[in-house]
Amino acid sequence: VTAHVLARGNTRLSYLGYTPQGPWDDEREAGYREAMAEAGQPAELTRTGLAAAAVDAAVTRLLTGPGRPTAVVAGSDVLAAACYTVASRAGLRIGTDLGVTGFDGGVISRLLTPALTTVAMPLRELAGRLIDRVTEEVAGRSLGHGEFLDTILVPGRSV
Repeated sequence: VTAHVLARGNTRLSYLGYTPQGPWDDEREAGYREAMAEAGQPAELTRTGLAAAAVDAAVTRLLTGPGRPTAVVAGSDVLAAACYTVASRAGLRIGTDLGVTGFDGGVISRLLTPALTTVAMPLRELAGRLIDRVTEEVAGRSLGHGEFLDTILVPGRSV
């Protein structure tokens, strides 16, 4: 998703993520860092706690402070939605004045206007694979360690 944002001409990106709660938070941030390094751009990071007040404060500092980014790569659709809220208060138009992306591809991504560019997890495929793995394990056939499934970029008008 970071490469997608860069390809759209954004020059000052910032990653907005939660203070890591699990490996998924670290992996999302790492993807941003890798894409920025490949593009020869500095990786700007903002982390926040889970509480709504902490998120609002972090996003407000990010979007109203000096050196505001041209786009925010958020580690979740919920964080992206917070960017929409703060941008609206600051008089910024999403997709025009500020690009925003999310991650999860959940219901919230489909409720935002303009439509959020997000990364969706293939939940249907994931559920099917999980059921298959459990069935094999119950039958006494180990499939070994887990597997990786590719995520899906869902372009919206937010970038």
